Amino acid sequence: MPIEERIICQAVLNEIITLIGMKSDVKTCKKVYNYLKDTCTIFNENSIPNINDKIIETYINFNGDLSFTDSTIIESMKELGITKIISFDKDFDKMNGIERIY
Repeated sequence: MPIEERIICQAVLNEIITLIGMKSDVKTCKKVYNYLKDTCTIFNENSIPNINDKIIETYINFNGDLSFTDSTIIESMKELGITKIISFDKDFDKMNGIERIY
């Protein structure tokens, strides 16, 4: 199976580095950051016009059952035409048209 392009949005990168920092140390954070930077495209969702308006609408549509960060990921995926996500987060199963890989 060919390796598909790996894209990570800024919101996810923020969560990853924050969580690793809580469980480990800053040197580990730097290693993980460098690995992600070298192996993924880091997408800045703030480049999407009116992104926060779109995110809050998605968040409201799910009555807060989908986190604001997950709503950010969904809107980034829509913008980029991405239909598959690697995640242990079952909340993505609520989204039509998205295949969660875990």
